[in-house]
Amino acid sequence: MVTCKEKVKKEWLDTRKDLKKFFDKDDYKGLSEYGLSIDKVEAGTFEGQKKSYIRYQFSWGGPSDELRIFRSGKIEYWFMDWFDGAMIDVTKDIIAQKATQYAKGILNEK
Repeated sequence: MVTCKEKVKKEWLDTRKDLKKFFDKDDYKGLSEYGLSIDKVEAGTFEGQKKSYIRYQFSWGGPSDELRIFRSGKIEYWFMDWFDGAMIDVTKDIIAQKATQYAKGILNEK
């Protein structure tokens, strides 16, 4: 069985490729239809979660994936499949940064 840790980088590259197409074309209408939601997840929502973050959720269920955007500026890409999950730090990725700006704009965040 392949773990999320083994798949997370490839899954990010696939999601990144989709996002890049929207940003390259300035297609914000298409981008608004991509993914499932952009919302705030308050600290303590999940067991062991200490910090609040903005969630840009692309898919849900088994598997699911999302960006987690923290006030510190850190951006994590999470890939989860049932009782397994893994993340990579994408803070320095320009597409992750653009997705962060888009998500913050939707939520009127700075």
